[in-house]
Amino acid sequence: IDGDTPAITDSFDSLSGWTGGTLETSSSYYGNFLGRYSNGSKTNGQDVSKSFTLNSQPATLSFDFIKLDSWDAENFRAYINDTVAFTGNFRYDQAISSTSGTTNGFSWTIAPKDSFDYHGFSGWQDQTATITISLPSGYSNVKIGFGSDLNSGVSDESYGIDNLSIIQSNINSTDTLTLNASTITGNV
Repeated sequence: IDGDTPAITDSFDSLSGWTGGTLETSSSYYGNFLGRYSNGSKTNGQDVSKSFTLNSQPATLSFDFIKLDSWDAENFRAYINDTVAFTGNFRYDQAISSTSGTTNGFSWTIAPKDSFDYHGFSGWQDQTATITISLPSGYSNVKIGFGSDLNSGVSDESYGIDNLSIIQSNINSTDTLTLNASTITGNV
């Protein structure tokens, strides 16, 4: 068994292959990231998306969600093949807390990455959280997308994405594990 292999990593130093992709480069706190997105036009609820080729083994998608400014109980969503895999409701006056759940069969976690503070663009508290979504086996081609139901422009509220990775299980079906019961000690 070979272990896990990073299939994809993207810290958004440039854009490559993102439909609807924009690159934010003006923040000294965040550096470059995918975004900012708000109430603009969407395709299937998504502001931005990209397709990836995987090995059909279970995989883990992880990315930093950057919540900027005055969210008013609005939702951020991550999509797998146009199906919502994560949805979170966020407010301008509440810090993001660690939690986990399942959406449409996708298990996910969210955990704050930085402090709830004034990091961003227009005078409201911001926060970054790492979101992790488990993909079951069977995905050889996967479209990952992000969207929200924000109702104001980027000067009032927005989000970004950074540090995206997909870690695939790298299982070689020809590998064999043999245990010899005579060499195992303890209660067998």
